[in-house]
Amino acid sequence: MVRALSQYAFGQGYEPQYLCQLDNHASVALANALGLRLFGRWEAVADAEG
Repeated sequence: MVRALSQYAFGQGYEPQYLCQLDNHASVALANALGLRLFGRWEAVADAEG
């Protein structure tokens, strides 16, 4: 499904991104199986009330 959606998005002129948390090993394994590679990392900053 991820591969099909990515191909469709490319065909429409978009550049799809697969985002997951790096400690979600199943999601990381899926990305690797699809041939996706790590592009970057980010950190969420809690709001002042959180």
